[in-house]
Amino acid sequence: MSEVGRTRDGRGGLNYAIYHDRYQRTGDGWKFAERVYEVRYEDTSPLAGSPPRAAEGS
Repeated sequence: MSEVGRTRDGRGGLNYAIYHDRYQRTGDGWKFAERVYEVRYEDTSPLAGSPPRAAEGS
């Protein structure tokens, strides 16, 4: 998966990651037993552009 984000103070970043999921069979069917999020690439250089403006009345 990929994520792009910007914090309220303007810092931003991009990362690419993989979920490693483990499932367990229960009486109700298959359920998540564990999820590990492994970041494979991270870029903290400044993002281009600017965040959207808040809608009027917000």
